[in-house]
Amino acid sequence: MTEDPSLLTDADWAVINAILKEQGRSQKALEHAFMKLAVENPECYSRLLAANPAKVREALRNANAELGFEDDDIREMIRDNESPSKESH
Repeated sequence: MTEDPSLLTDADWAVINAILKEQGRSQKALEHAFMKLAVENPECYSRLLAANPAKVREALRNANAELGFEDDDIREMIRDNESPSKESH
């Protein structure tokens, strides 16, 4: 028996299969299924995201683009957040 390199459990695969059935209905149903999973079972949701990091990066880029942010904008915000405050306390 080969070990699953994604580290997904049998229960995770059951969730994936249930979600994939939702995909046939509509994109909205699929999104709803994932959001419900994020709330009801965050550990499983995290494993699903970690199983395909390229898809996660793509989804984040798309979500940021819908908000009007480009990759460079995000990098700049991160740099600004990491830089020491110019104000002294």
